[in-house]
Amino acid sequence: MNLWDSVEDASKEFTFLKGGEVLDLKEVKELYKHTFEYADGSSSDKYIAVLSGDLKLALPVSVARQIKALIVEKVTKVKIIRSGEGLATTWTVAGLQ
Repeated sequence: MNLWDSVEDASKEFTFLKGGEVLDLKEVKELYKHTFEYADGSSSDKYIAVLSGDLKLALPVSVARQIKALIVEKVTKVKIIRSGEGLATTWTVAGLQ
């Protein structure tokens, strides 16, 4: 089994938003960190946003941190703004009422 197969196996327990991306995120019901363990013994932590029902979306760390701060303030509706491309991409999360 190669590394990609183990990533795919590790993610099977989630129902990810098909064709979704971070910019599609409008409301977060829950946010948590999940550790994926791979066949080669390595692991990585990913932040997972629960959208509705059992739909889940993996988030960049910078987005997850901003959403986490908003959840503390009881804000669950968000607007995400992307600036730049590739490694220079930055994310801004604005809370909506």
